[in-house]
Amino acid sequence: MTSGPIQSIIARHWFGRGRPSMADPLQRVRFQQLTTHLHGLGPRSVGEFLEEIITAWPVPAGDVLERLERYAGLDPDIVRTVGVDRFPSPPLYGLAEEDGNATAVAAE
Repeated sequence: MTSGPIQSIIARHWFGRGRPSMADPLQRVRFQQLTTHLHGLGPRSVGEFLEEIITAWPVPAGDVLERLERYAGLDPDIVRTVGVDRFPSPPLYGLAEEDGNATAVAAE
């Protein structure tokens, strides 16, 4: 098993450190669904999407390329073995009623 920078990248990006957080759980689930669909379209679609981001926002192309290089260094077997090759199951939510208003709450 490989150690060092690859494990550090996995830890930062899949176990919460260095990963942007989406406060709205429904938005997070939708993001995961759309990302999974985009991935299923193949490498060209992913590349076109990244190119759109680079041209639409002030993201230096070199930064994107550097991050792609880091991800390209990940061992697919390790990623699968650790179980970070797919998104975790979405959390379960229930409804709580307070003062006549229903609110979604995470199940414990």
